[in-house]
Amino acid sequence: MKKKTICYLLYIIIFFVSIFGFSLGLSRNPFGFGIIFIWIINPIALFIGNLLVGMEKKTKWISYLYPVITGILFMLLPYLTYSLANTIATGNINPLDFSLLLIGTLISLAGYLIGVFVYHMLT
Repeated sequence: MKKKTICYLLYIIIFFVSIFGFSLGLSRNPFGFGIIFIWIINPIALFIGNLLVGMEKKTKWISYLYPVITGILFMLLPYLTYSLANTIATGNINPLDFSLLLIGTLISLAGYLIGVFVYHMLT
C-alpha cells in the first residue's frame, strides 16, 4: 500500500475502530472510553493524519477536502456512540453537536497547515 493511501486512511480507520469498540462493548467503562478514545486518541490521530496529508505533494483534490471530511467525522463520533446508545435506550432523537464540527475542523486545519509548511520547508 502506498504511503499516501495510509495517510488518508489513518484517521478513518481509528474512527471506525472507536465506533465498533464502543458498539461491541470492548470497554466496560463508557466514561473512560469516551475520555480516552473521543478526547485523546481521536484528536491526536486527527492532527497526525492531517499533518501527514499536508506533507504530501498535492496531486489530488481530496487532499484539500480532507480536513473538512475528518472534521465531519470528528463531529459524528460522539453522535454515533453516546447519542445513538441514548436514542436506542430512551427513544429520544438527539441533535448533532455542530460545535464539534468546528473543533474537529480546526484541529484538522492546524495539522494540515503545519504539514504544508513542513513540506515547503523541506523542498
